[in-house]
Parts: sequence; structure tokens; C-alpha cells
Amino acid sequence: MLELGPRDRQRGIAILTVLTAVTILTIVATDMQYNARVDAQLAENGRDELIAYYNAKNALEIELGILRALRQAQATLKQFLPNVPLPNLASMLPAECGMLTALITLNDDTPLPLPGECVAKAMPEKGKIDLNRLGSISDKFRVRNLLLGRLLDPRFDRYWEDEHGNGERVSRDELAGFITDYVDLDNVREGSSVGDEDDNYARMRDRYKVKNAPFDSLAEMQMIYGIDDDLFGELEQGFTVYPVGGITLATAELPTVAAVIRQAAVNPNDLALYGPGMELLLTMIVELRALPLGQGILNAATLKTLGAQVGVNLDEQKLKDFVDDNASLDWYTVLATGQMNAVEKRILATFNLATNQMVYFREE
Repeated sequence: MLELGPRDRQRGIAILTVLTAVTILTIVATDMQYNARVDAQLAENGRDELIAYYNAKNALEIELGILRALRQAQATLKQFLPNVPLPNLASMLPAECGMLTALITLNDDTPLPLPGECVAKAMPEKGKIDLNRLGSISDKFRVRNLLLGRLLDPRFDRYWEDEHGNGERVSRDELAGFITDYVDLDNVREGSSVGDEDDNYARMRDRYKVKNAPFDSLAEMQMIYGIDDDLFGELEQGFTVYPVGGITLATAELPTVAAVIRQAAVNPNDLALYGPGMELLLTMIVELRALPLGQGILNAATLKTLGAQVGVNLDEQKLKDFVDDNASLDWYTVLATGQMNAVEKRILATFNLATNQMVYFREE
């Protein structure tokens, strides 16, 4: 048998030492390379998030500038042309990053290169139902009926058939009552002289009481018994918590206009309110809105005339209770979106142009 000498043993130990060192160095290098890639990706994502956020903020500022300019221009035009109907142009002029690129140029008059994309669109609050008016004794009954009429929209039908979190179903009338109870100042359940408003909430896993005060934000609707995230997503476009007054027909959702029509009918039990005549009237409103000056023409008097043509008779005084023809569109909610590569940021903000104040801001 061949025996290894001392020198041969040393050579073997040296090889093992080198191999061990190479292995350790390879692991360390691989780990450093991986960490470097992760750090670079995190830095890139952080950069993209920052750019996307400021893109959204830029679009928000551009849209706000457009709203202010349009408000001033329309106020000026009304002084010289008081009888000429003016359309709501705000929803027709969304802000985009391309506008900012065109407005800002470098020293050699070339457009400023802006990375990413952005867009912002303004949505008037004036055409929505003000839920906080449910807390007013003088407005409570009228607004509750309008709310109930708004819930007649067929897209809500499936919610009255689904069970709530605790296995109970909530009807259309009950939900209108729950919303009213959450805002009004008394402690008695709507539609009852002895029921407790807090009864449903006391039986929940996380107990709380109704607010009995105005909403601070529309998101508070999700606190109301019977409203889940899915239903809130359907409701939020038709309601507001800001003091916008009566409904502006030119900017209201069609189901809200239908609710106004049904509440302002001479005979609320008229079958024409739920038949072909009503469908035809709503189609005429859509076609009128599509005309260049159609939004400015659409007011309570026009609605009454259109209704008479299709057999839907409306009471002029009732219309005045719900509709505000002389409304100034001062309240807007702006949804701004900024994008950079795969990162997207959204900003939702509400402005009162009359006082030049931002009353709500949320970053998503």
C-alpha cells in the first residue's frame, strides 16, 4: 500500500483549504450580488412611486387650475349673457401630463420631458344627494324620500336578496331608515316610535353606536348597518356629504334624476312613472345632455315640459323643492392618477372653489 509523505499531506490540506475558501467566497459574492439586486429594485420601485405620486399631484393641480379658470370664465359670461345656457365644461376637460409638457419648456423652447403618465378628472358634487340634510328637521322627510327613490335603481336589487353579515336581510326601506338614523339627532329608529337606533349595532361583534351627527366623509357610510364594501362602491357615486343644496339636473346621475321625477310627480302612484313613458323621458334627458348647450338648457321647467310630452306629469312646486336651477358648481371631487412603469398612485380630493379650500384628501 502506497503511503503519503508529509509533503503530500500538506498539499491535500492546502487544496481543501483553497476549495473551502473559494466556496465561502462564492456564497458571500452570490449573497452580495442578490442583496445588490434587491436594493437596486427597491430603489427603482421607490423612485417609481415618488414619480407616480408627483405625476398624480401635478395632474391634480392642473385640473384645479382648469376648474378655477372655467368658474371665472362662466361667471363673466353670465354677466354679459345672462339668458344663454352654459354647459358644465369641467367634466369635458380632463387634465393630462401632456398639458404640463406643453406648458413648460426648456431654455431652447423644447418641451420639458416628463417621465410616466398622469390624468385627472373632475366630478361635480352638485348633482348628488346631500346625506347630511337628513339631520335637518325641515329637509329630513323630503331627502329621505329622494334617498328611497334613488335606491329603486335596478342595479341595487340583488342587495335586498343577499344576507347581511349576521344572516339577516336588509330591505330597501330598512336601509333608507338606517342611513337616516345614523345622521338624525334623535335616538328613535326611523319608522318606529319605540325602536332603538343602536339595536342592530349592539348585536355586532364590534359594538358601536350610531353617530347622530353629520357625516365627515362619505366613507362613513360603511359604518351603517347593511352597507358592505360592495354596496358602498355602488352608492358612493350618487351621494355627497357636502352642503351642495338642491340637485342640479345637468350633472346628476340618471337614477338620481329618475328619483327626482318620481318624487315630484303630481300623482306618485302614477303607473307611467314605472313604464315606457318614464324610460322615454330618461332617454330624452340623455339626448338633451349630449347637445352642445343641452346641459345648460336642462332645468326644472324643461323637465316638466319633457315629462308632459310623454305623459309623466310633474308638480312645479315639488320640482323646486328638489332641483336647484341657479346652482353654482363650486364643489368638485377630483380623481388624479399618476403612473410610472408598473407603479400607479391615485389621489382623491374635494375642493370648494367658492372658498378656494381643499376639504378632503386621500392618497391611494
